[in-house]
Amino acid sequence: MLSGTGSFDDSGAGRGRRGFLQAGQTVLDVGCGPGTDLPALAQRVGDGGTVIGVDRDPDMLARACERTKDLRRVEIREGDVSACPAAGP
Repeated sequence: MLSGTGSFDDSGAGRGRRGFLQAGQTVLDVGCGPGTDLPALAQRVGDGGTVIGVDRDPDMLARACERTKDLRRVEIREGDVSACPAAGP
């Protein structure tokens, strides 16, 4: 979940800031865990957008893959945020 943007649940993705996510955008969910937010994010970005879920825990990634198996616009990747080029010291 992105800090300060509200909740990304199935009942209202991005409801904290309605205009935050728009159709066609690419969204990165770092530390996606079991992928709870990924379906709602995918709904917000629509068929022209992409949602990328990243987590370092293989068990969480397996759950995220299962949760999003029918969503073509969702990608699940293994990675560690501390190794991200944009991560701080």
